[in-house]
Amino acid sequence: GIPCVIYCIIDSQVFKKLIENIIGWKNPASTYSRKQELLGFFSSKRMSNGIFVFLRSLAATWICSHKDEYEQYVDDLGDDYPLEFWCATNLLPPRLYTDHVPMRALAAAFRVPLQVENLHNGPAQDIYTADGVDVPRVTLLYTGAHYDILYPRPPGERSRRRAAGWLCRFW
Repeated sequence: GIPCVIYCIIDSQVFKKLIENIIGWKNPASTYSRKQELLGFFSSKRMSNGIFVFLRSLAATWICSHKDEYEQYVDDLGDDYPLEFWCATNLLPPRLYTDHVPMRALAAAFRVPLQVENLHNGPAQDIYTADGVDVPRVTLLYTGAHYDILYPRPPGERSRRRAAGWLCRFW
């Protein structure tokens, strides 16, 4: 088969800081200020580009490591088009929209419940549900072309612009 060649350059400081923060952020008792820290962390262009490379690489690695679980969800795979090649061409390149397969892989890899709301078809099934009610939950809005992160409305926020929460492009 075709060897899976994953090439990416991740600034080691960005990666180290990401891992340290993820460990702290997976605390179910996160406060509003902690959530603001998370938003600020991901808002930097330098950080977000490195983080997206990491997330895409993690999803590809998880998918290729759990082929039996993911091959059934990817169309047109075969001897000439293995799962590794699909990941290399459809998942690893930056600025490509993706579908539920890598989202499911990320949720499983991080063991974080991922809820997806579909803009056109109403609520969607959760992609991954962890045991326990105190596990942090990520909610995404699927618009038909890409996913956006939905953030809960900050406590006490009364602005009409943010009356239903607010969102940020994720993938």
